[in-house]
Amino acid sequence: MGLMFVADDETANLANSVLRDEEGMEIIMGKIEAIQLNEELSHRVLLWPGNVLGEIISPLDRSIEGLIGCVPPSPDGEYPSNFATWFEPENPFPFNFVVYSALFPCQTDSASLSFAASLSQLLQLPNFPDTREKVLQQVVIATTGFGTFRGSSHKAESLNQMRLEWKKFISGFSEKEK
Repeated sequence: MGLMFVADDETANLANSVLRDEEGMEIIMGKIEAIQLNEELSHRVLLWPGNVLGEIISPLDRSIEGLIGCVPPSPDGEYPSNFATWFEPENPFPFNFVVYSALFPCQTDSASLSFAASLSQLLQLPNFPDTREKVLQQVVIATTGFGTFRGSSHKAESLNQMRLEWKKFISGFSEKEK
C-alpha cells in the first residue's frame, strides 16, 4: 500500500511523470470518494490539505466532509502555518483516521512544509507500524495533493516537494523489525 495520490486526469498525468518511480506510491485518476479500500488494513488515513480557518470552502472540502461525516476540529482563530492535526472521522470507512493540514498556497514551499507536518502526524496515530515493510503492507495514506489545486501555477514543484518529503518519511523506518 503506502501513499495513494488521487487526482483529476490532468494532475494525475503530471503526478505520474513526477512520482511514478517512488517506492510505495500509487497514482489514481478519479475522486477521493470513489476509493475502494480493504477494511482489514490497520491504518486507512486521509491527508486533507485544507485552509487556515478549517472551513469547508472548496468542492473538495465538501466531498471530504460528506465522505467522513464531519469537519476538522475548530481552531482558536486560525491554524498556524504548516500545521497538521489528526482526528478520527464519524464515518470510519473508508478512512479510520484523517490528518488535516493548513496549507498556505501563496508560499512556494507550503506543499513541502504542510505535507511533512501531515506525515509527522502519522507517527502519533495509535499503533502506527514501526517498520517500512509494515507501513507499506498495512497502511494506506490517501491524498489529493498539497499545492496541486486547480489553478495552481506550481503543481510540478509541489509534487516534487511531496516526493522528497515521502522519501524522507519512508526512509526513516527500519527495513525489518529488530
